[in-house]
Amino acid sequence: MGRLFLGEDEKPVLNEVNTLLGFTKISTYPKLWEVSGISYSKHIERLKEYNKIVFADWMIGHGVGQGV
Repeated sequence: MGRLFLGEDEKPVLNEVNTLLGFTKISTYPKLWEVSGISYSKHIERLKEYNKIVFADWMIGHGVGQGV
């Protein structure tokens, strides 16, 4: 999880990056994915793809560029 803000040129600036609670392989959350048939690595890939789409939409919506 990261925190962004808009710089003076209206482009996003990454302020900090933190881990998400429950996102280690020994946490309950990934164990639930495994039971549902989704591996830890597959879930992480899905989250990365989802966030690329969300970030691209945000960039376009704020006139910052054409996304990722």
